Amino acid sequence: MKKGKPRVAFFCLLLPLLILVHCAQEGEDNAPAQCGEFLREKNGTISTPNFPKPFPAPLKCRWILQGTNQSQIVLVFTQYVLLHSLHIYEYDYFENDTVYINKQFIGEISAENEVGSIVSYRNYVVLDLKVTDPTNANLKVDQYLTDYHGFNITYLMLPMKATLPALCSLHHCSYLGNCLVTSDYSKFHCDCFQGFWGSQCHRGPHCDPDSGINSCLNGGQCRYLYGSQFNACECPPNYMGKLCENHLISNKKGHSSSVCSHFMNKSPVSNNSCDPENKTSNCLDEERFRIFVQMNILSRDVFLENMSELEYYRQYLSDQVTLWLENSKLSSADSFIISNISEEKIDFHFYIDKKELMFVNQSLHSLVQDGNLFGIAVNQSQMIVQIKPEMKFLSLEMSSESPIKEGGMLTLTCTARGSENIQFKWFKNGKPLNLTVTHRNAWEIHLPETIQGKHISVLNIDGITIYDKGKFTCEIIDFGCKVNGSIILNVLPLPVVQVDPLSVSMVQGSSQTLRCISAVDKNDESLTYSWLKNNRMFHENDKEIVENIHPTGSHLYIRNAMASTNYTCQITNKAGTSAKTVYVYVVEDANAKSCPSDKLNYILWNKTFGGIYNLQNCPENLASMKKEFEEGIAKRYCNCTEFSCQWEPPNFAKCHWSVLIKIYNDLKNLQLGYMEKTLTEIFENLYTLTVQTKSTLLAGDLDLASTILHVIVKTAKDFPSLLVDQLNIEKLVELLNILLEETLRKTDEEKKELQVGKQLLQLIETLAHFKRANFLNAIDIQFSKIDVNIIILMPNTSDLNIQVNMKTKGTTEEPVLLPQPVLAVHVDQSLIQLMDCNISKKVPSKKLISDVYSYFPLVSSPDAKMNFIINIPHNVNKQLSANEIVYCMSLEKEKLDSSSVTLQQNSCSMIQTEVNQTQCLCTLPGHYTLVSVIRQYNETTSERIMFQVTLFVAHTLCTIALLLVLIVYLKAKRCLLETKNAIHFNFTISLVGVHTVCILCLMQPKKEMLCLCGKMILQLFTVSAFTFLLLDAIQILIDIHARQHSHIIIGTVKFIIIGWGLPTLSVICAIVTLQVAGFDHQCSSWCWWSPMHQHFYSVIITLILLVIGQSGILAFCLVIITQWKDEWSYRDRRKFIFMIGQSISLSVILFICICVSIFSTEKQVHSSKGLVIFFNFILTVVIISFFVLLKKSIRPSIFRKSLIWKKKIFLDLLTKKHQT
Repeated sequence: MKKGKPRVAFFCLLLPLLILVHCAQEGEDNAPAQCGEFLREKNGTISTPNFPKPFPAPLKCRWILQGTNQSQIVLVFTQYVLLHSLHIYEYDYFENDTVYINKQFIGEISAENEVGSIVSYRNYVVLDLKVTDPTNANLKVDQYLTDYHGFNITYLMLPMKATLPALCSLHHCSYLGNCLVTSDYSKFHCDCFQGFWGSQCHRGPHCDPDSGINSCLNGGQCRYLYGSQFNACECPPNYMGKLCENHLISNKKGHSSSVCSHFMNKSPVSNNSCDPENKTSNCLDEERFRIFVQMNILSRDVFLENMSELEYYRQYLSDQVTLWLENSKLSSADSFIISNISEEKIDFHFYIDKKELMFVNQSLHSLVQDGNLFGIAVNQSQMIVQIKPEMKFLSLEMSSESPIKEGGMLTLTCTARGSENIQFKWFKNGKPLNLTVTHRNAWEIHLPETIQGKHISVLNIDGITIYDKGKFTCEIIDFGCKVNGSIILNVLPLPVVQVDPLSVSMVQGSSQTLRCISAVDKNDESLTYSWLKNNRMFHENDKEIVENIHPTGSHLYIRNAMASTNYTCQITNKAGTSAKTVYVYVVEDANAKSCPSDKLNYILWNKTFGGIYNLQNCPENLASMKKEFEEGIAKRYCNCTEFSCQWEPPNFAKCHWSVLIKIYNDLKNLQLGYMEKTLTEIFENLYTLTVQTKSTLLAGDLDLASTILHVIVKTAKDFPSLLVDQLNIEKLVELLNILLEETLRKTDEEKKELQVGKQLLQLIETLAHFKRANFLNAIDIQFSKIDVNIIILMPNTSDLNIQVNMKTKGTTEEPVLLPQPVLAVHVDQSLIQLMDCNISKKVPSKKLISDVYSYFPLVSSPDAKMNFIINIPHNVNKQLSANEIVYCMSLEKEKLDSSSVTLQQNSCSMIQTEVNQTQCLCTLPGHYTLVSVIRQYNETTSERIMFQVTLFVAHTLCTIALLLVLIVYLKAKRCLLETKNAIHFNFTISLVGVHTVCILCLMQPKKEMLCLCGKMILQLFTVSAFTFLLLDAIQILIDIHARQHSHIIIGTVKFIIIGWGLPTLSVICAIVTLQVAGFDHQCSSWCWWSPMHQHFYSVIITLILLVIGQSGILAFCLVIITQWKDEWSYRDRRKFIFMIGQSISLSVILFICICVSIFSTEKQVHSSKGLVIFFNFILTVVIISFFVLLKKSIRPSIFRKSLIWKKKIFLDLLTKKHQT
């Protein structure tokens, strides 16, 4: 009994838990079924795990639904996007896969089959889901059903004779809503996504027949069928086709539906004369035809007798033929006109209905029966009859309702009837539309003779802008007549936000009201307003109050301001959202320094605290350009010192004169293809306005004027046909000069925000193109800030890459170096100040000493690169001191698509400097100037000569010493068979080559070809020296490895090939690269690489990589050696440590020599020059010590030779003494 008590207690504790679980299950009758349940409830849902999110895979589930003999099991696929893997079976009885009765496979359910529901009258229904790979397992419908996975199925167990409720599915809801069921599972309905409506979500923004938005013809009803991108037409009886355009003669009931893109949901509906209320009838336009008749006159003499009464006879003949037509089978004929009557022929035409076409020939032959046309003998057999459709303007339709949002697409469809020669022309505001002179995405298509003999012209414009607003006219021309129709296009732009004030200075604890309204649509009640505080939504704790003002507008009330805050007002319409920020500055002290209210330039500047900007709208005669320019805001800074505060001059960089904006709008319309004004007219208007008002132009006006001028020139370059006459180069250069002069007068703060300098530079580059195309009428012009003329330059024949770079694309012939005409443009150096150029950091302590000189060859291709020697004069007020070095610089874009400009030395190098000018070797075309760098001390000519002599002697002594080392190695021939000695021998040869190159350059420092070749040879020997040091490290690693493992054999020849092959490859790569980038023509005192050129960096990077490789190998060797702990390894460890130290010492000293040499070249300091000599001597001494004196394999041979030499001398002395 005692043993059973614990069990009883356990069950007593477990019983309440079981009861709770059971109750919980009872409360979850309608909860979604879990994966693999046995379901007996009357209704519920079955869904994949995580629906509608992705389900895990692989997945295997089974749902078993058990009904009764008196029930039906209904599966409603409310939300089903699975393409495969769900199999459904029905049974009379089911227990498992082996125990069942009457199995029946219903099918594999796929969302593509659009199955809405399944009804089973058996007792069991089994759903088997087996998914191994979820890839492409779900239906994706643009645009709302792209992230649905799996399914959510609703099941119902209803009495056998019960009527099913109205069911739905995703397909039933047009894939634009979810199919939902009420909580009691009695009703199903579509819950549409935002923007769509209807019982089946079949109505939306592009399809709403109740509101007149209907693309279907003949009474058809459009509806969304397969998501938001497609719709279809539900046609009335006897009509079919995508737009219900085809009429069927049939009494069968029903309708057809065809799918079409929603972009065509506004296709044109022709005007007709039928009853507009009879929407389902075959209501077509009445077709009429033009009958043209030409008859040759036979009795010319008889006709000539009546020439005096020609007009009378014309009228008589017209009345007779008209009367005859009314009584003939052509009773519908009208508009009879005799177009020509002469002594040879008669031409006339009239119009009839289509139904009488079959009687035309018969009637006309009866008209001239027996060859008599009311008294005139005509040739009946040669009568010409032409039947053409009547020219008739039918309709002009717009694809979307006006207004159209900015950025949308406009499709205009012009429908007409006429002959095959009918022409369409498009106009905007009465001016021609020319799409061949625009870069915009726009096109016009003429569809000749479509169904019912109609001609259609479709005008498409993608990316609608505010400039497209206006009246579009379609004109048809046929039979020498013109007819047109027009339609008004309204464009819905983004809201223009207007806030007041733009900025405000407040004392802590004060209040302020901020106002926000749409500057354009002030009566538009559809606008919505919202406010942000420091770019976030308002919190519950914020004390600001927002009130909407009717009919439109919003106020923000600030109470008890405590800290500076930015408040942003957002206005939203159908086109989108625009915003503007109000800057609220709060100070604690009411007596804080401030600038008082002041009225200047028609603007009232409010009281502003020190160190703060006051923002105001531009004056009334100024405006702002939306999108192309920032909104028109003027600002003024309150500058406070210790004693007082004073207003700075206003900044009008964002204000633009309305007259200039009108010129810009004309230019923009021309760019879009609207021929309202010619390019020449726009240029003349800009020139006249700028010249007449130059002294009153504000900073923003200059910026806009330069932009207009830049766009004019660019448009003329792209579409020369827009130029009525040649560009007046004198006026163009005068405009450049005015813009440069006036911009320099503006404040420094305004200059920072202007783009005048960069645009002027681009304009200068375009002048050469116009001169090549003969669009410039003059070429020798001088103004105060800019000169333009043509000069003759000779390409530099000594340049290594001239032969390659002068070849143009597709040319195989060698170029001929002839004097080249070059367009030369001289601009004041202030242009660089306006561009705020970044001078390369490689040029320290720099200053500009010349103006900007631009050169553009006119004969060669624009893609050809040629090197010319050009002379750049020094500015008179920029006299050079004796301790200044001059660099030739080029103005280049930082990136291909960037407007940022920097000064570089990549394409220009200095040859020599004189008192008043500097000679540069530059790659044309380009823009060039001079920059001077101050030396740290003034070096006299005698000091320079003395140093060069000293340096020459030092290099010579080092060369002699290293040659002696080589001789010693050659004497000990057997020692060279050892790999290590061979490496040291070649290392010494490399250093001898370096010293030799330096000696040659010191002897001939001004020979350019020797300098260029010397740089390449110097690279070869320098890289080879470091390569052999790397190989020396590799050999040390091999020797260490051979001590404990098998010996690795790498032949001496292979080491030598690598040691010279790698440097040779680097030199070849450098030559190939410099053929494109340009060689380094700057020769320092001993032909060292200039840090201003990329050749220097290519060599330095190679050397650094070699040093890193050597250091890594030697560090690895040290790690291995330190692991040797046994006593017998002590001697070997000491030997290898000495070898590693020797290799590191050589590498460090050699690298220091290179660095000191470069430093002395750039800085020109006495101490650095002395270091060059010192470290070269140190390197030579170290090499003699390591490679000869301390090397046991070489040292005995030296001593042996010495003993033999001494013995020989001693014997010679003895022999002479004996003879004596």
